[in-house]
Amino acid sequence: MAGHNASWRNSADFLGVLVGMSMVCHGMFFLREWLVIGAGVLVGTVGAVWTVRAMGTMGAVRHGSVVGVRGLRGNSRGIADTLWMLPFLGMILLSLMGLLRPVIGYLAWFEGWRWLLYACVFWWSRELTRRGQWPRLRRWLLVWGVLFVVSGFMPGLDRFWPQAVTEVSRLGSWIGYPNVAGAMAGGLFFLALNWGGEKWEAGGKWEGRDGMLEAGGKREGSDGRLEAGGEREAGESWEVSGGSWKVGCFLLLVFAFLFAGVWASGSRGVFICWGVVFLLWVCLVGVIPGKRHLLICALGGVVAGVLLGVVPGVVLEVFRGTGAWGAGEGWTRLLVWDNTSLAARWCYAGDALQLAALNSFWPAAGGWHAYPLVYDTAYYSSDPHSSLLSVLLNQGGMGVVLVVLWGMVGLRQSARANGQVSVVLALVFLVAHSLIDADLAFGCVGFLFWILAGVASFSCSREYHIRE
Repeated sequence: MAGHNASWRNSADFLGVLVGMSMVCHGMFFLREWLVIGAGVLVGTVGAVWTVRAMGTMGAVRHGSVVGVRGLRGNSRGIADTLWMLPFLGMILLSLMGLLRPVIGYLAWFEGWRWLLYACVFWWSRELTRRGQWPRLRRWLLVWGVLFVVSGFMPGLDRFWPQAVTEVSRLGSWIGYPNVAGAMAGGLFFLALNWGGEKWEAGGKWEGRDGMLEAGGKREGSDGRLEAGGEREAGESWEVSGGSWKVGCFLLLVFAFLFAGVWASGSRGVFICWGVVFLLWVCLVGVIPGKRHLLICALGGVVAGVLLGVVPGVVLEVFRGTGAWGAGEGWTRLLVWDNTSLAARWCYAGDALQLAALNSFWPAAGGWHAYPLVYDTAYYSSDPHSSLLSVLLNQGGMGVVLVVLWGMVGLRQSARANGQVSVVLALVFLVAHSLIDADLAFGCVGFLFWILAGVASFSCSREYHIRE
């Protein structure tokens, strides 16, 4: 058991490193980055598949307890996993159908590759959650998120990585597009809310020839501590006690840096989506007595994040006459509400719908790149700035129907994701902003989204809820 647990810990570490690489490498926007980092994802997925086959078993973990899976047959699990993976196969096939009516032919293969990688990341995160390694992966994501924001504030980033910062007055960090950088920070902010007070533990003992993991734990006491029976690998528990002032200070700093990323990006769309989803989290979770310490940390982090986003630029402007911290002045854009961005989005949407209609809503490889045929005013944009419009053009009307139905089923199932409300809200935030911007054109955001989707999908599964 110890050897298999070590394998899954290494697997979680490898996925965490790949996500970090996707952030640093221009947000994984360019084709070469999709190929190189994507190859790493395939290698990691193959390794995870090999580990699953070698183990011949499965484990499931739930908030505050070990979940036994005896009685849940392997074929039931296989059917559930297959049903979750089928939509990815559909999107890959629809992407390749774009070769029948191409605008830029190789983009059909690129879209198929993109959805293959998303399928791998989704399955991989489900398996890591099943093996109790989600807290380890979550730690990697948050560490990378804080480094992502902090490095974005450092002077000279545009010299070290010339293509990374296109608007030096806003936080573009390594991505170079402030709106997407803010969306990444906002998604990780809600992921940080998943930390407080949640206990995930892998434990139990190996029983029987089938290698099933038998849960040996039970709840004890008013604080919900788990008294585990059977063997437990050291270091598998990532409990964060809400009463610890050290943990509170740590979380406050994490919230501060991540919200500074939202604030300093200067993106009004990110700020509005973040505000609405955060208020929803407060109404659903923040009012629970046991979560109030987390609410205080989050609110304190918001205040500290505002200061981090405002003070550097102001101080340097006053004393040096220049905002040398770059992103320190991005927040001023939030104070100027014009219609330029909104008008551009309407223009992109109108042109995308015209292109889809001209193509009879059939998949078209690189369909958006035909926009000069329909625009009224000349402009340049490599993306329609909407994930749904991108699907409409690349996978056609069938792709939109598939994605919408998929999302509706996922949203309905997410109501059963006990203890994962913040993960679901992070998904809601990323979806909401991706509908009005080019978020999912960047692999780092896509990886974050499908990792969280994998966690949420397993959290609402029968396997997750079953009891010994």
